[in-house]
Amino acid sequence: MDHNALRSTLDTGKQWIANFFALFTQAKSFQDNPIIGSPRLNRLGLHILRVILAHGIFRLRQAFLLFLISADERRAFHRDGFLLVTNVLPPEAFEQLQQSFGHPAVKLHSSRQGDTLTHSQLLSPQLQSQITTIQSILREPALLNRLRYASGMLLSPWFYFLRIENHLKKPAAQQPSTNLQQIPNDPQKMAHADAFHPTMKAWLFLHDVSAEQGPFCYYPASHKLTVKRLRWEYQQSLIASKTNNRYTARGSFRLDDSGRKNLTPHPPKSFTVPANSLIIANTFGFHFRGNAAQGSTRDALWASSWRAPFLPLPLPDNQKLRAFFYKKMQQHL
Repeated sequence: MDHNALRSTLDTGKQWIANFFALFTQAKSFQDNPIIGSPRLNRLGLHILRVILAHGIFRLRQAFLLFLISADERRAFHRDGFLLVTNVLPPEAFEQLQQSFGHPAVKLHSSRQGDTLTHSQLLSPQLQSQITTIQSILREPALLNRLRYASGMLLSPWFYFLRIENHLKKPAAQQPSTNLQQIPNDPQKMAHADAFHPTMKAWLFLHDVSAEQGPFCYYPASHKLTVKRLRWEYQQSLIASKTNNRYTARGSFRLDDSGRKNLTPHPPKSFTVPANSLIIANTFGFHFRGNAAQGSTRDALWASSWRAPFLPLPLPDNQKLRAFFYKKMQQHL
């Protein structure tokens, strides 16, 4: 065997080892990992095994964190898959949060999906040190304890400033006679689950959110691991690596009309809420971005936690660990 062939064999072996160990992480792409995406292994139940284990471990981690929120809020979160809290921050802290969004150090980065533009800024430790008021706000127990319980982690989630700009037209230079029907749809407006395991996303809205601003929408109780949901997850796992929908292929399953009729007995709840409202969602449940008026925007402090679905104990919260995860996140921006 020549040198190049040996190197190719070693590289292939390393890749298969990496793909195998990815099974024990939050890796979810059926397209990029031939083990996760294997129809043969998924026919034998690989995907379903990961789903069931991740959900069981998530509930175990939450059992260690019962003291963080009230029993009523715990019951609501487990019943509905989301938690809505109004007036979550004291008025003075909320006003400081609104002002922090416009701080000169905040440089929003933009990405486009269909006719929606997302502007965001990761609140890294470095940025937090430049905005004197933001650190105390992000450590506010009324906010942080709820996020910790919902994520099953003591480690703080990632925080972002987020602005959603809705229903945009293409620039006139690209399309002189602009027709909104020619612009691809925003994929976030199709009902979907984010991953195979429970994940936490939260929005603390900086202004009132109306129906015209593309509110967050969620199918109540769709996060529950029912027999119907497991059967649907199994069916999706058999076709995910071959589907034309790149989001499903990457492990964020989209819900079509037949699936919606079978899996979502309750109509979606649209969160038109006043400013200073916190929405926390388990995004294994089906959710989507609502329709919006052209050019409308909504601003929020956004939080997200996707870490270690198979870790049986909550990650502790300390400065070095937070800095490590923020550094890893910045490498992917």
